[in-house]
Amino acid sequence: MNRRTLVLERARCEDIERRENVIALGNNGAGKTPIALGLGLAACQKGVTVGFITAAALVPELIEARDEKRRKRPGNPPYLTAPFSARVSV
Repeated sequence: MNRRTLVLERARCEDIERRENVIALGNNGAGKTPIALGLGLAACQKGVTVGFITAAALVPELIEARDEKRRKRPGNPPYLTAPFSARVSV
């Protein structure tokens, strides 16, 4: 399945109904943020409340939640887009 087909399939928002996660990985400039925004917009058009948070903002919140031994869902939207960029050295 090519990338375009995969993104269009995700835009149907069936993964939300199944409560599945979608993770976009790639190098800087690969288009993760525009895809995340597009998927979030598709979900909004279907009446789903959507949140957007950057990895830089999400990670400290998750660390704080871990330290307080609680589950953290920023703002508790049912659908959260958070594009991640990571550099891995082998």
